[in-house]
Amino acid sequence: MTFQSSENSGFTLLEVVVAMTLLATVGIATFSWINSSLESLYRVEQHSLKYRGSRTALAVLSSLNPMEHPTGEKQVGIFYIRWEGHLVEPVQQGVNRLGRESLYELALYDVAVNVVSGDQLVADFSVKQVGYRQVREFTLGQ
Repeated sequence: MTFQSSENSGFTLLEVVVAMTLLATVGIATFSWINSSLESLYRVEQHSLKYRGSRTALAVLSSLNPMEHPTGEKQVGIFYIRWEGHLVEPVQQGVNRLGRESLYELALYDVAVNVVSGDQLVADFSVKQVGYRQVREFTLGQ
């Protein structure tokens, strides 16, 4: 009498459970990695937006005389820039290199700046800036 063993073609229940466990573990690890990458990308985009907004606001402020325009707002590209200057040091007569009165009066301002893009506050900072006003004309004796 001969016994023949029949070969099973297919997976056992244990093999299916092990395969599903491995697949789930790899899937969770992949999802976690993708989620982490997307969060990092979002942080980089936010930092880039803040950097560009701050640089744009500083460029606008570099041409601003806070003695003439202590408060104001300006749209530059996607950024809406608002500033408000507060006098820190009172107005003083300027002095030239020779120690004589200059043509200008000077004052120091603390300028608070808000940069908005869409509905999002991108940057909020303050800078010290000199305000000036010409009070006399140039003559050859100066």
